[in-house]
Amino acid sequence: VLHGETGYLVPQGDMPAFAAHLAELLRDAALRRRLGARARDFVREGFGMARIGARWLELLQGVHATGAPPARMLWQAEG
Repeated sequence: VLHGETGYLVPQGDMPAFAAHLAELLRDAALRRRLGARARDFVREGFGMARIGARWLELLQGVHATGAPPARMLWQAEG
């Protein structure tokens, strides 16, 4: 969740903040739709099959090119 873009994050146990964001979402249908659409797009872009497939292909090409173990390539790419 990207705070204010795809939803809201509140500190654990902060019920007043949770209630405030919930009340805001209940009052504002356009905000709900906007956050929902952005969240859907964020997930599709970051975790969709095309992205995951491309990431696996990149990982396997790196393993093939370097001979490095897959886990090592993954951590280097992420890091």
